[in-house]
Amino acid sequence: MSTNTTKKSQWSGYFIIIIFVIAIFSLLGSCFSSSSGYSGGEVRCTYCSKVIYSDYRPIHCTNLYNNTYECDYCGHKNVIK
Repeated sequence: MSTNTTKKSQWSGYFIIIIFVIAIFSLLGSCFSSSSGYSGGEVRCTYCSKVIYSDYRPIHCTNLYNNTYECDYCGHKNVIK
């Protein structure tokens, strides 16, 4: 019986290591991603979900000041970093 117990504890050790490695990679991925959710694709209005910013330029929004844009669809103000 001790060999079965040893094999089970060995597999659980591997499982813990795999989970740990996955957690580390997911944390590293979130550290290097954009905090605003913009990855070069498109940004949607936080209120009406229409695409307002695409390919690093405003398409359906008006630049008010700094990084604040007003959605042309609903008028909601969005910050795009």
